[in-house]
Amino acid sequence: MKKVVSTDSINFDYLSRHIISALDLINKERKNILLGGFTSAIIEFLGRCIRSPQKEDSKDNFYKFIEDYLRKYDERYSKYKELLYRDFRCGAAHTIMPKGTILLSFDENDKRRHLKTIKDSTKNSFHLKIYSPKLIEDLKNAIEKFIDKAKKDHSLGENYKRTISYLQGQLQKDIDTLIPEEDRENAIVEKVIHDTYRA
Repeated sequence: MKKVVSTDSINFDYLSRHIISALDLINKERKNILLGGFTSAIIEFLGRCIRSPQKEDSKDNFYKFIEDYLRKYDERYSKYKELLYRDFRCGAAHTIMPKGTILLSFDENDKRRHLKTIKDSTKNSFHLKIYSPKLIEDLKNAIEKFIDKAKKDHSLGENYKRTISYLQGQLQKDIDTLIPEEDRENAIVEKVIHDTYRA
């Protein structure tokens, strides 16, 4: 049985305020160009939080969040997880847009086609339709479920906290090794305001 301990000291603002409000903004502005990379990064990050901060296998992290959370909103996320990883996640990560097999749409007419296979009659090719507002809604719900569970499940909450700390530590290590010594010695000194996560 998992230990149930309060995780009140863990700050979930990054997810509950910044990430969810950014998803709302993408939905409001109807920006498919932003949707692929952003949602894929969230899915992969949260899968890493479930597994372990040091688990850097992007595919396993991506699959883990789909299996543990997203599939509860539609089983087809699990059915198509390999296609979603290869063509949605990798396409967006490496070319800024999902590969051609994934069709993102904000068109209201595609509401009933979410995660359905589409056959292109002119080229005899198959595609997977993603109704963008539904993906956003499902991901927001999954994030809220993750937060709720992480607040009750001490090990999950601590994993989330350790993942954030680990990534920040990696960032500092990169800065220490990738910014030349002379540039660090001659750096402009000012108060830095971190507004990266403002939506």
